[in-house]
Amino acid sequence: MKKPIIYSLLISLLLIGGAYYYFFILQSEPEISPLPSKVKLVMPPLSSVQVAKETSKDTKKEEKKPEIKKEEPKLTGKEEKKVEAKKEEPKKVETKEAAKEKVEEKKKEVPKKKEEPKKPRYYQVIAVFKNQEEAKSVKDNLLSLGYHTAKVVNKNGVSHVILSPFTDYYEADYVRKNIELETKRKDFKTKAVY
Repeated sequence: MKKPIIYSLLISLLLIGGAYYYFFILQSEPEISPLPSKVKLVMPPLSSVQVAKETSKDTKKEEKKPEIKKEEPKLTGKEEKKVEAKKEEPKKVETKEAAKEKVEEKKKEVPKKKEEPKKPRYYQVIAVFKNQEEAKSVKDNLLSLGYHTAKVVNKNGVSHVILSPFTDYYEADYVRKNIELETKRKDFKTKAVY
C-alpha cells in the first residue's frame, strides 16, 4: 500500500520537474524592458489657470485679423508720458478662486438631458366587447386554456377582457398571438400601461 503512494509521488515530481525545465529553462527569453533603466520624466503640474491661459492665447492667435493702422497725432513730451503710463497698466491675473468659480459656472450650465419617453410599468393584452356576457365567455375560455390572469373589467358600459402584467412588449405580443391562434379571435391588442 505504501509503494503505490511513493510511486505516484515520484511520478508527479518528475512531471513537475520536467515541465519546469521545459517551460522556464529551455523556452526562456531574455527580458527586455520597454524603457531605459535610468530615465526620469519630470513634468510640472498644470493648473487650470495655466491651461485656460494657454487655450485663450491659442484662440486669440486664430482670431487675429489684419488691422488698419490709424495715424496718431504727434504728442508733446508730457502727453507722451501720460499715454505710456496708461499703456503700461498691469494685466489682471485670475486668482484660483475666480478660476474655480468659472469652472463651477460651466458645470451648472450643462445642457439639460433630452427628456426620454416614459418607460411603461407593464404591458397588457386587452380585448373590448360591448356585450358583457360575451366578455365573460371569452374570459372563461381563456381560463380553461391556462391563462390564469384573465379578468373582466367594466368601464363606461363596455367590457374589457384583460390579461396582465407582462414585463416587456414582446412577451405580451407573443401571448396575444397565441391567444389569437387558440381562440381564433382577432379582438386582442397589446397595450402599454404607464
